[in-house]
Amino acid sequence: MYHGGVLEPSTGRLRPDMKTLVHLDHRDTKRGYRVGREFYFVDAEPHERRMAEGYLIERLCESVTEMAYWKDLDSTWFFSVRYLLGELSGHLFPMNEYVRKL
Repeated sequence: MYHGGVLEPSTGRLRPDMKTLVHLDHRDTKRGYRVGREFYFVDAEPHERRMAEGYLIERLCESVTEMAYWKDLDSTWFFSVRYLLGELSGHLFPMNEYVRKL
């Protein structure tokens, strides 16, 4: 399970001291997060940078379908979910050198 918090509970504003969304320790997790961020900053069209809840659920369903097709459950899941986290993190954290090196 990955757990993160970036908003100040009392104000609902972004915490200025928050520098990291999650700690990634699995190879496919790191790769998925990096690729998701790269997509957000380099390849995504403006309409693809705004992820509504329905779209996010649709993407998760696609990941589950791919997992069943490839029969590679763990690696596909680690990559897919962290890819989405990488995309979503683009809204909170600018591209930086650390992320480029993951």
